[in-house]
Amino acid sequence: MLTTIRPLTRQNTNTYCQHYLNNSILTARTLIQQVTRFSYIYFPGRGIASFYWHPKLKINKNEGITVTETTTQSFRGPVDKKNVTVDNEIDKNITAKFGPNSLNKNITDVLKELAKQERAAGDFFRERAYHAAIKSIKAYPKKIESGKEARELKFIGPSIEMKIDEILKTGTCSYVTGYPDSAERKLFNVLTKIPRIGRINALKYLNKGYKTLEEFIDDSDLQPDQKYIIKHINELGEKIPRLEMNILREYIFRMLKNLDHRYLIEACGRFRRGEKCSESLNIVISHPEFKEDATENIDDFLKKFINDLKIQGFCTEYFPKGPSKYLAICRIPSKDAANPYLRRKIELRAVPYKNYWLTVLANTGDEVFYKSLQEKSLEKGFRLNDTILAPIDPNSGMVGEPLIVNSEDDIFKILNIKYLAPETRDWKSS
Repeated sequence: MLTTIRPLTRQNTNTYCQHYLNNSILTARTLIQQVTRFSYIYFPGRGIASFYWHPKLKINKNEGITVTETTTQSFRGPVDKKNVTVDNEIDKNITAKFGPNSLNKNITDVLKELAKQERAAGDFFRERAYHAAIKSIKAYPKKIESGKEARELKFIGPSIEMKIDEILKTGTCSYVTGYPDSAERKLFNVLTKIPRIGRINALKYLNKGYKTLEEFIDDSDLQPDQKYIIKHINELGEKIPRLEMNILREYIFRMLKNLDHRYLIEACGRFRRGEKCSESLNIVISHPEFKEDATENIDDFLKKFINDLKIQGFCTEYFPKGPSKYLAICRIPSKDAANPYLRRKIELRAVPYKNYWLTVLANTGDEVFYKSLQEKSLEKGFRLNDTILAPIDPNSGMVGEPLIVNSEDDIFKILNIKYLAPETRDWKSS
């Protein structure tokens, strides 16, 4: 079907989009692939939609994913003056209906700051989304009391709704840098650093009336690891410099290799991507004798190993995080008792031998790169995650037998995609 689709031009994009949508002969993915060559696409009755491809992602039929130095701006292309006119008409219609007001200046001022940050970061799509929301809010004739109320307005989605709730509660938004802090804002910033809480749950806890960490630490919903991190939040909230990550990594490597030189060990995440610091160290471990049908033995090994680290004084505490996965709080031994090293978070995960490189690839990230790689794998007829790389039958859609992977490079070769070094996979900040 895809080979019969004619290329779209700017003049006939509207006609083709409507035809495909009305007749349901094109998937959303294929439609986007057809129209993403342009910065702005008009969908009848839905306003203007904007598409852009990731700045480092270039799809080539023969080579797969390659990296280019092209900026986000150049991918978006020149702004179409006709579409800007449509944007202006939308704004005029809103203002004509309600008239501008400053009832919600507390919200729009913060959204303006967010828009400035997105512009500085080169994310013009989000910048325009904030400006559209600001204009819609300014035209609203009432004082907004909640994000839910704001969601009823045009151009207000779930993300901006959440930010409005935060603004109404704290007077600002955690995405804004350099903004005056209130007591609620300071507590909110701390809560978002605690595992499995995040922005939405942090707002829920603030709504419970908590004002300090001392009050919050007694909440019945908190797990032991969360309470421990709260207790040592000043230490564990500090990022680990690369030099210290290297020392932590070498200590664990040396301990495992002393047990058996056949252990496979890799420090993943930000460390493997070459970054200067990280909030935690992510280590993946395997061994030729780690079999997929013996996960209990793998978990027993990892728990015993971490307990040995605790006996030696390297690990101060540890918490289970899932099958064969633990969060270990560790500290580098210091000869100077007056100036000890800070406690650091290390995530240790042990996996079956055949899954080792798949897990390393997934844990190296970043999430934007890995998601793009998974999508490209599907296009090429493969299922890819941290436990399997297998072909998909094009007729039945069934996943076939897992393929043998002996290195990270093997994964790229099987997918016929050019290998990208870990240092080039930091796509989220691009």
